[in-house]
Amino acid sequence: MSLDEKELLRKIQEGGEAQEEAIKQMFSNAELLKKVIRTIGKMGGTKEDGEDAFQEGFKRFFKHVMNGNFRGESTPTSYFIGICKRWWLDQRKSSYQKRTVLTNDLEKMEKEFEGAPDLIMMEKERKSLIDEMLALLGERCKEVIQMGLYNVRGKEIKEKLNLSSEALVKKIRYRCLKQLRALIGEKPYLEALLKSLRYDG
Repeated sequence: MSLDEKELLRKIQEGGEAQEEAIKQMFSNAELLKKVIRTIGKMGGTKEDGEDAFQEGFKRFFKHVMNGNFRGESTPTSYFIGICKRWWLDQRKSSYQKRTVLTNDLEKMEKEFEGAPDLIMMEKERKSLIDEMLALLGERCKEVIQMGLYNVRGKEIKEKLNLSSEALVKKIRYRCLKQLRALIGEKPYLEALLKSLRYDG
């Protein structure tokens, strides 16, 4: 049974029992599950991975709706599938840590979240907060932290900044992160953001 996207959107935005009914309707829909499984399959996942993404996507979608993050700029099902894709990408990036490595490649990000502009907007807002956070640091600290967040390895950071060793990169990184935590102490929203990031330098 296909979903009436306009009706779903109306119910979600209405809130209350109508919103609850819309969410139940979405996640009892076999066609939506098949779409998620196909989407994850195209990204290299198995049927089981698709089912896991559907379940995890449901939890995240519900939180987004409750927190007002879903603004209705995409259809509910496109937004939901975008969340499932993000969850799967996070799993592929780290089998032990479900935190996101950032990307500066806007075109790549928009392709990953095609059909879900709400998610693209959230990613852009998140990047803006990270820029605000890093602006608190001096230039060298900013470069070391930023390159690590964007998945630049320690060896490459050493070469780009003309440092003597990777051990020095780690030493500078530790000192700069300590300084950053102290600077954002009065901004809990930035502290939560910092904890959500994975540093790969």
